[in-house]
Amino acid sequence: MLAHLFQLTLVGAFFLIAMRKANKILPDGRNAHLIIEDSGFWVSRVERAGFKILRQRVSEGKEMRLWLTK
Repeated sequence: MLAHLFQLTLVGAFFLIAMRKANKILPDGRNAHLIIEDSGFWVSRVERAGFKILRQRVSEGKEMRLWLTK
């Protein structure tokens, strides 16, 4: 999905990534946030997709904000 977003991006992007469980549960019983990982995991994945990180901010393990460019 990140590689596809990279292809769709013209200049840059802003990602807000949740790093905590959601308050909602899916009909099959799973948490709505299917991938809960730390900031290192997301930085690695975003860079592997081709993005360059201009700025990042992590909010006490709850969410991560990334300002990206191609």
